[in-house]
Amino acid sequence: ARALEKTGQVTTAKEIYQSIAGERDYYGFLAADRLDVPYKMNHISLPEDIESWLKISKLPAIVRARELYLLGSIYPARREWHHALDDMTSYQMQIAAAIAANWGWHDQVILTLGKAQAYDDLILRFPVPFEEHLRKYAEKRQLDLGWTYALTRAESAFMEDARSPAGALGLMQIMPDTGRQTAKAIGFRTFDVRYLLEADKNITIGSAYLKQMYDKFNGNTILATAAYNAGPGNVKGWIPKSECIEPDVWIEKIPFEETRKYVSRILFYATVYDWRLKQDITPIRQRMAAIQPMKKNIMTSSNCNNATISKN
Repeated sequence: ARALEKTGQVTTAKEIYQSIAGERDYYGFLAADRLDVPYKMNHISLPEDIESWLKISKLPAIVRARELYLLGSIYPARREWHHALDDMTSYQMQIAAAIAANWGWHDQVILTLGKAQAYDDLILRFPVPFEEHLRKYAEKRQLDLGWTYALTRAESAFMEDARSPAGALGLMQIMPDTGRQTAKAIGFRTFDVRYLLEADKNITIGSAYLKQMYDKFNGNTILATAAYNAGPGNVKGWIPKSECIEPDVWIEKIPFEETRKYVSRILFYATVYDWRLKQDITPIRQRMAAIQPMKKNIMTSSNCNNATISKN
């Protein structure tokens, strides 16, 4: 539709936008922006089913998972949980996810719903744990709270002890060297890698690093998001040298598939978190700024008004 629009076939483009503007995803929200219509969240709560809840909650593996989780034995609790899921239908997994949400085990709620391919209960899918710390540091760093929540969910599914194959740790998936440098920059007297596995310290350090990326790229949320995933060096190499680029077009041209999907997913999640946090929904187009040229390692302040995402 964007290509058709560019070549003057506006009516056909509008028909395509209208066909997807009701979808709850990145492209559906972009299409709604093009038409200047509200987003459709299409939230459908999991029905209350006491009989199934009681039946699943009494399964031996679920009982063992709960006891281990409450004791803080997270790894064996996860093993029991996933063993229990092996023989469940999609609907049963959804009930199990609701049970885990009742315990406050948010990462397993998210992962279980993903396994069940159940995407419509946004209350379960987009929990708001660690709100005190995330809100505090979003405000302190002057960061968009919906964006901060979106990034944290995408990074770890709120798994406090998350460890990536590359070595990133904790809620906001911080590399130890990055954590050490950032902690020093914000005044930590000491630093231990174990800090990154503690929610309060991880959020303190992770939000500061996110703010560094935001400032480095002149408050451009898209570039900061890409830099958080792929590193600022890579992102600088993807910025044009002589012309402004429309932000949605730039995203589609990110050469790393993982980062390309990451950026669009974060923008989508941020919008859902606005709704989830019961705050004004920021349209994706307002989180997008045109990609300005970079010369001699410095982003210019060129007038990119013609390269911004705006309603027709």
